[in-house]
Parts: sequence; C-alpha cells; structure tokens
Amino acid sequence: MVGRPLTVDHGHADYLTTFSMQPKATPKTKAVRAVKRTFYDLRHAAYVGGLAPGHTDYARFVIVASARTGSTLVTRSLNQHGAAVTYGEIMRHPDLFPARFPELGNSAGLFRNDPARFLEERIYRKYPDSVAAVGFKIFYSHAPRDTVWGQAVWDYLVGQPALRVIHLRRRNLLAAQISRKKAAAADEWIKYSDASQATGVTLDYEETRARFEQARAWEREYNALFAGHPLMDLVYEDVAANYAGEMQRVQSFLSLPPRDVPPATKKRPPQPLSEQIANYDDLKARFADTPWGEFFTD
Repeated sequence: MVGRPLTVDHGHADYLTTFSMQPKATPKTKAVRAVKRTFYDLRHAAYVGGLAPGHTDYARFVIVASARTGSTLVTRSLNQHGAAVTYGEIMRHPDLFPARFPELGNSAGLFRNDPARFLEERIYRKYPDSVAAVGFKIFYSHAPRDTVWGQAVWDYLVGQPALRVIHLRRRNLLAAQISRKKAAAADEWIKYSDASQATGVTLDYEETRARFEQARAWEREYNALFAGHPLMDLVYEDVAANYAGEMQRVQSFLSLPPRDVPPATKKRPPQPLSEQIANYDDLKARFADTPWGEFFTD
C-alpha cells in the first residue's frame, strides 16, 4: 500500500498561482485569496451555465512520480508553454486542501468529501479554448490507497481510459536519495540560486537500501496500475542531459503544439556523489554485489 505523503508541494506557474515553500499566509494574503476564490467560483458557474465560452476537449494527463525526480521542473516548464495547465501536488491528503490555488474556488468541502467529483469538476473542468492539455502531478505516496479518500482518487484516475500518464522517474536512486536529504536539511525544495548546500551527508545503509527497494517497487506498481493508459516513461537524467528534446517529446505526447520553453527551475551546481556523501566508500563497498551497485559511479 502507498504510505502517507513524504514531502510537500512546490507549485505551478502561468495564470495559475505561483508559489513555493512559504511561511503561513498572512491575514492580508488570506483575504486576497478569499476574494480570488469567489471570482473563480463565479467563473466556474459561468462555464457550467454556458455563459462563458469554454471546452473540455483537451488532453487530460497526470504526472506520476516521487520526490527529487524533476517533477517541479517538468510541471513549471509545461506551464510556460501557454496551452497547458499543470497543477502541482494537489491530491496529497483529505486534510490538506490546496488553499494556495484560488482558481480551485471554495471547494474544500468537495475536496474532502468527494475527491473524484472534485477532480472532475475543479481540475478537469471547462477551460478557455486556448488550453490544449490539463493535468497535475501526484507522488506515489500521495492519496494513501489504504484510505477511502485516497483509493477514490486513484480509482478515478485509473477509471479514465483516455488519461495520459507521464511516469517520471530517476535512474540513479542514490542521487535521488542524497538530493532528498540535502533538500530536507536546507529546507529548500526548489533551487533558484547557486547557493551551496551542506556537503558530507552521511547516509544510513539500511534506510538507503529500503529507499532503493521502495522506489523500484513503486515504479513497477504504478506501471501496472496504468498499463491500460497512454503511458510515457520520462527519466530525470534524460531531461537533464537533453532538456529541449525531452520537453518536445512531452509536448508531443500531450498533443501540444511544439514550442521552446526555457527551464523553469535552476539546477544545483553539479558535484560528484563521492563528495556529497561522507560515507560514500563504505556504502559503495556494501552495495557492490547488489542490484544497487551501479549507482556508485565515482
């Protein structure tokens, strides 16, 4: 079963509300969002009532991933395309309504009580004719499938046969693990500057091995879950090496007109794993005769 969320959301751009890891909203910010939510509720009613032009004949998609796989880069880059609407990590838990997104309106009750209807009415709703693709990202650990609410989320997604699934993963799970540890230590989940992070992080062998095994198990599980859907395998290392080409491939998969979009997040300065991990040599020796030995390339 999928566990509880391991991380938090990082937002999206364009006419969607851009946000990152921020402190709690001030009273003024909350008031502004409340006004915006009311506006979006009125606009939603206009779409439903046929008073405003809109359509649902766009490509529905979802990005399925785990933390530290480049999901924020892909999400925000899609939102710079102009014809795509890509929400962030909105379906984490029934108690975590994504209030930072006023475009979802005053739908917290619907979100908690009927997540499938929330997705249908608030995410995959009518949009302006210029929108050609709509989706969001969800981590394996989000919407726990051992809960009624979480199962309803995944059942809805699986029950949409035309839903296009971008399965985003990372080949080198050791790099993902050290990235996760450093991001947590610095409380910095999106990189906008070249500021350095702590080096010499010590990784626990058993925790790291369990992470490797869990990640590969999740990849197999969700490939099987969406086997009947249009499915695209997207690998972080390929995006990092050929950003323009891989984003063109994503656009083609979503039937978007081809456009050049600049990277929406900034990569951390490259650094050998052996310099980032204090006990690198010890881990390399212990993982040498395992399926995970290939991650130790230094």
